Amino acid sequence: MKRKRSAVWHTLIEAKTRQRRRVEAEIAIAQQGVADAQAAAQDSEDACERAHERLRGHIDRMDQLIAAPVLLADAYLRYDAFRGELDDAVVQAEHDVAAAHAAVAEREAELKARRQALARLDAMLDQCRKTAGRIDQQEATERELATEEEAVEAILARPRPRAAA
Repeated sequence: MKRKRSAVWHTLIEAKTRQRRRVEAEIAIAQQGVADAQAAAQDSEDACERAHERLRGHIDRMDQLIAAPVLLADAYLRYDAFRGELDDAVVQAEHDVAAAHAAVAEREAELKARRQALARLDAMLDQCRKTAGRIDQQEATERELATEEEAVEAILARPRPRAAA
């Protein structure tokens, strides 16, 4: 049996369909990655807010210490040293928030790239399907014309009854 001219296109369609399924799976994984990164960013923001609250509370206690009738230098120095540690914790928390947001942006960019790849695959699949359909239609038309031609040849090849003279 003669191989259809569109067989290559149908094979290509099957391969692109499998590739599309893989990209869809990658998109699902990337979406989960974005969700995880967003949750981590939210956790970082919460930790940063807690660090700011601890620093504000400490500064309020320092203000109360300074406003007290008796101010001990040793107590003030300890409070001031601890404020430095809290400042460092706030800076670190803000750095963590920035890193978490950068991770979210990176994951979103990966997801966008995967979605663009899927869109390109869909466009390729549509084009391959159109080409295969066009070739199949041409072959069907050619078969139909060949069948009609054979029918005409068969009719013409029949002996004609002769008219009586």
